[in-house]
Amino acid sequence: MTSPLFRAGGTAAVVLVLLSACSGGRPSMDDLESGLTSNASLFPVAEQQAECAAEILLDSDLSDDVLAAVAEADAEAKADLTDADRSALARLQVEVLTTCTG
Repeated sequence: MTSPLFRAGGTAAVVLVLLSACSGGRPSMDDLESGLTSNASLFPVAEQQAECAAEILLDSDLSDDVLAAVAEADAEAKADLTDADRSALARLQVEVLTTCTG
């Protein structure tokens, strides 16, 4: 026989796991690199710049949603970007161009 407290705690743990799986979080480095080099990229970079650019984006203050749109090369999401998101991406693109050359 299990106590009601244990069952409630177990249920809460399951809910937390399910919610964390749905939220997605920040995309992985590999996902960002793939999105950056995609033909439909919101933030296009050359193949040799992809790893460096992904690191810069992951270290930035961009929201998980914006990073996910970049990783997924989601052209529809581009229309949903705020002016602040667009400005941040433009600044980061300059940083990538000056940092990730070579």
